[in-house]
Amino acid sequence: MAKDNQVPEEQKKEKKSPSIIILIVVMLISVVGAFFTGKIMGSNAAPVAKPVEVAIPDTLEDGTMNIDQVMISDLAINPMSKRKNPPILALEIGVEIKPKIEGPKEFEEKIIKIKDLVNSYFAAKNVAYLRDPRSKRVMKKELKQILNRLFEKSEVLEIYFPVYLIR
Repeated sequence: MAKDNQVPEEQKKEKKSPSIIILIVVMLISVVGAFFTGKIMGSNAAPVAKPVEVAIPDTLEDGTMNIDQVMISDLAINPMSKRKNPPILALEIGVEIKPKIEGPKEFEEKIIKIKDLVNSYFAAKNVAYLRDPRSKRVMKKELKQILNRLFEKSEVLEIYFPVYLIR
């Protein structure tokens, strides 16, 4: 009876063979799939740009300051609010930027992105936060960081709010 329960060696090999073949096929498909997925996804992915630290001089050769000021005017933003008629933030932003020539040019080239970032930034704030005078210092610092990440050839030195009304 013990012999009936035992399977001959040839049958054991036959049973193992299909599972090994299936395992090899699955591994091969996984490797090939991963390779092509990497190729496809990698071709659409934007390269990660490392920020280049370039020293921008504070003064020009003639001794004048290498700084200019640009404005973002006529912004009307709806901040977060639970009110039926939410208030509107009327805002103008002054930006002190360097270098004097390239800074404003790069600013103008990216004005649509800048306005979108500014709108998104303020729209995510609630009205109580926007009304708190202490928040202005924090918002200026955060906007400066946001804009400096956007610029490649320029540096934002300071942010101003010449018009800042919540109505």
